[in-house]
Amino acid sequence: MEHKLYAIELTVKLNEEENNNPAYFFEITAFGIFEVSGDNDDEQNRKLLVTSSITLLVGATREQLTSLTSHGPWNQITLHLVEFTDLEK
Repeated sequence: MEHKLYAIELTVKLNEEENNNPAYFFEITAFGIFEVSGDNDDEQNRKLLVTSSITLLVGATREQLTSLTSHGPWNQITLHLVEFTDLEK
């Protein structure tokens, strides 16, 4: 059985052009190393990584952003849910 390692990086940043006078300015980069095992071809691995790894990184980023901003003087920020099925294409 073959094991492949993949490095995935995700950056989430406040769109300053669409936010008039935001309470916080932020840019968060999350990085993960994911291992895929099995006899999948590269296309199957890519689809698996796109849906699974990005979902995990966004969840971790959402949690950190909410936690950090909940201790500030303004309301906490929570990232909206995002569907990643279109990224498979």
